[in-house]
Amino acid sequence: DSDTGRATAWRLRFEGGLRERFRQGLERSGRWRAHIEGILADAGLPPELVALPHVESSFNPVARSHAGAAGLWQFTVGTGREYMTVNRVVDERLDPWRSTEAAAALLTQNYERLQNWPIAVTAYNHGRNGMLRAIKAVGDRDYVRIRSEYTGSRFGFASRNFYPSLLAAADVDADAERYFADIERDAPVGPIRVELPHFTPMKTLLAGLDVDLEAPEALTP
Repeated sequence: DSDTGRATAWRLRFEGGLRERFRQGLERSGRWRAHIEGILADAGLPPELVALPHVESSFNPVARSHAGAAGLWQFTVGTGREYMTVNRVVDERLDPWRSTEAAAALLTQNYERLQNWPIAVTAYNHGRNGMLRAIKAVGDRDYVRIRSEYTGSRFGFASRNFYPSLLAAADVDADAERYFADIERDAPVGPIRVELPHFTPMKTLLAGLDVDLEAPEALTP
């Protein structure tokens, strides 16, 4: 009936360009998917979390948000410094391998503190302390109640819908061929790591290597 139709329409949200952006994310994801799946498995985390970068960055390792978050997993500077090196010289938020390890550590701590995955995943967006405030305000750890009843001023559209967005992304990611014809994920990459004993200008490195600047920039964003 018309009332049901209006109620359903109110719950739907459409955003142009998402299909193409998701396809691009699927293609890029091939570069790091095996690494992410391995890190999640080693940490005992749900395998569906491999889709979280779809929601955060569309698997763009140099993505930046208006709030200052950066990288595949969109760490802010403050949270990033709890798990990685983030300073004027090195920003490991832009390292897909290192930031994946950091994301696994953060998600593990969220779950240990918040005790269920819907709230732990929401805390990835809203913050662990933010979700503790939500639990206290609602008086319950039930995710559905928190999502529908919590009225915190910073608990906006993105936070309220972060967990459903992950579920949707995980479903599409797991059955990509159903939604995208001829999808081809990029080949896995695994660069050799070399730790230098001291600071070295890039032009000095390039002078001794038969590569142009684009190669090290791509491997070390």
